[in-house]
Amino acid sequence: MTDQLATLPAPRLSRPPYHPTLPLTRPLGLAVVGKAGLCLSLLASHITNSKDTRPAAFSALIGGSGFLDCSKTAVTTIIILVGGGINISISANTTTTATITTTSTMATTQTQTQARQTSSSSSSSSSSSSSSSSSSSASLATTTIPPVSVNRHKDSFRSTWPLADRSTWNFYQRALVRMNLAPTDLGRSAPKHAKTDKTPHVAQWSQHVFILFHALAALVVHQGIVSLTGRGLHPFWLVNWYVFAMNFTLIKEIKILTRLGRRHGFLDGDVHGRDGIPDSGVGKVFWSLYKTTGSRLAAMAWLSYSRDVAPADALGSWAWWGRTAVQIGLYQLVVDFYFYFYHRGMHDVPFLWRFHRTHHLTKHPNPLLSAFADGEQEVIEMMLVPLLSYATLRALGMPLGFYEWWICLNYVMYTEVWGHSGVRVHLIAPSTFAGILTALDMELAVEDHDLHHRRGWRKSGNYGKQTRVWDRLFGSCAPRIESHEANVDYVNEAVMPLF
Repeated sequence: MTDQLATLPAPRLSRPPYHPTLPLTRPLGLAVVGKAGLCLSLLASHITNSKDTRPAAFSALIGGSGFLDCSKTAVTTIIILVGGGINISISANTTTTATITTTSTMATTQTQTQARQTSSSSSSSSSSSSSSSSSSSASLATTTIPPVSVNRHKDSFRSTWPLADRSTWNFYQRALVRMNLAPTDLGRSAPKHAKTDKTPHVAQWSQHVFILFHALAALVVHQGIVSLTGRGLHPFWLVNWYVFAMNFTLIKEIKILTRLGRRHGFLDGDVHGRDGIPDSGVGKVFWSLYKTTGSRLAAMAWLSYSRDVAPADALGSWAWWGRTAVQIGLYQLVVDFYFYFYHRGMHDVPFLWRFHRTHHLTKHPNPLLSAFADGEQEVIEMMLVPLLSYATLRALGMPLGFYEWWICLNYVMYTEVWGHSGVRVHLIAPSTFAGILTALDMELAVEDHDLHHRRGWRKSGNYGKQTRVWDRLFGSCAPRIESHEANVDYVNEAVMPLF
């Protein structure tokens, strides 16, 4: 051990003063920022009813009208195949019998063919047979079948694998269960509340404690490595360490939310339970834990990390803490700005919906479905929005160093997971600007994003995911049902536990 210590390089006695600015040219091309900004501007123009310039502008942005024409053709084809298929009407009786009436061209052709066959086979029969044949052919148009599931989204979001024999599970299913992220005790029901029952309030302080404890714990370990080795952490190991730390925190948060849901119940729980992990998407959910954190942290390391600056160099200044407190709230606002216009564009511009529809297959999401999405949506949310937010704060004179960006990321991801939990509490997204936002009626509650999923494509509202600033300014706030102010219980408060 003495020989090994003797071979270590001498610790650096001095470090350059901490400054979070780094050149913007190498990782973030101006063309990318320009096109992304133009795209967001066009979506904003569309939202504010300036629809006349949108097609030509989008054609210029993506390089011609061919892509738009192909997109329109694809959307039209989908509408013909899906919208022209079958109309489902549910008869209002006690047995909930479903009546399916065929209305598509294909179904009509099949009915006519069967009717002609029936008519030809009965031509040699008596007139009584003809009348029975006519009633038989008429019955082809409307057929009564046994009861079926009314919730069509469940048919494409079926989760039966937790009930299957464990010997049939694949690697991803076993991994999620071993991490206790996909509990198999589906029979254990959470309490069900009427919409008028009071919802307990969750104090801001317990959320700040949870976030800062885990964010600072990762920085303490980082500083310990630097102090022991006398050298800065290599970017490769830096990314791996912080990906591990973030996933550890998120997994812990998801487990806590499961416990809180079993204690307080879930939003809309008197009507519908929480959706599980779909049979066809277990692997996608598993890898989303690493893609979401890995992509963001890799970009953070590339843009803002310097091996010459240790955590203690940054955190040792009171001025750094004051500046970071402002950056936390500002970063949430800027992230939400870009997220809002991209997100609303996905709902308002028809040909963009196909890139967002997978995320909306769930109407009652659980925390593991926070990043369950199409590849295009993943790229925008995991990379483009954070990069644009970093560039914006830099342009505003508030550049993010790696350590303050790490703390900001913890706040953002904490809120993203909570927003998909559906836990029936009145929880306002934690922020250093929370008091101001609440006073202006621009704060984000858990129920806001839950209602967004329930309301669907065209009439969802609540497009923000960190605040309601942009929803309030652009008139897309949806009224709360269970956590409106008059229904909040501030006496029997809930707490976000640390462990």
